[in-house]
Amino acid sequence: MTLEDLPRDGNGDMTAEKVPFPIEIDLLRPATTDTRKMRSVALREPAAGDLEPCYQHAAKATRMVHLQSDLAELAPDKVRCLKDLDFRPVSEVAAAFL
Repeated sequence: MTLEDLPRDGNGDMTAEKVPFPIEIDLLRPATTDTRKMRSVALREPAAGDLEPCYQHAAKATRMVHLQSDLAELAPDKVRCLKDLDFRPVSEVAAAFL
């Protein structure tokens, strides 16, 4: 699924309650983690327990890395391997719940 396929409201903002989960987002620039290529990131639906810990981090980027890490069930360092072109769309999906 691409970011453009996700439901949006009249302002172009993602409509979180209409996002189909789990959602798999294809990466435009596959990331290499360990020795494997990551070609997509699959996010499960966030629960309250996922959102609370991300507020323990002062920096917004760090919050987003940890939230994506939880939702994708990946280590934070693997999320940090994403190129900005892919980090931003995955962040947009996750941020729709903040």
